[in-house]
Amino acid sequence: MFNETIMCYYKSLTQKEAELLAHYEASFQTITDELEPIKERFKILMQRDEKLGALSLNTPEEINNLLVAYSQKDTLSHCWSS
Repeated sequence: MFNETIMCYYKSLTQKEAELLAHYEASFQTITDELEPIKERFKILMQRDEKLGALSLNTPEEINNLLVAYSQKDTLSHCWSS
C-alpha cells in the first residue's frame, strides 16, 4: 500500500513536470518568434549606421548607450523644432 501511494505521487509529479516543461518550451518559442523580426530589423539598422555597425552584438551595453543617445538627440530636436 505504501509503495503504491509513493508511485502514484511520483507519477503525478512526473506528469506535472512534463506539462510545465511543455508550457515553458512553448512560451520560449513564442518569445523567440516575436523577437526574430526585431532582430532582423536591428541587423539592417546596424548595416546602415556606421556607429552601430562598428559595435558587436556581444557588447549590448555599448549598443544600448548609443541607442539612448540617439533617442535623446531625437527628443531634443523635436523640442526645439516645435
